[in-house]
Amino acid sequence: MYVLDHSMDEYLDLIHAFPLVPIVDDAHLDEAVAVASKLDDMADRSKALEAYVGALILLIRTYEDEHVPIRQPSGVEMVSFLMEQNDLKQKDMVVEL
Repeated sequence: MYVLDHSMDEYLDLIHAFPLVPIVDDAHLDEAVAVASKLDDMADRSKALEAYVGALILLIRTYEDEHVPIRQPSGVEMVSFLMEQNDLKQKDMVVEL
């Protein structure tokens, strides 16, 4: 078993607080993401917490893969975004393009 015996209580407490069940809608997804984010930010993470967060993230990914469409940006949008992120102007790109 991945969760050590002495940390089983911690794991069960996490499951009681937010059960590891398939995500059913966007509201449930928002809750799951909030829980995962809060737990992921914890500095001292036990094996029980790691196992729980790992399972929760898998549930989140499964729901998102099936229900959350991701629009692919155009090439121009990608270049514009990268230029903005790197504080580049069009004149900076002349040499590269």
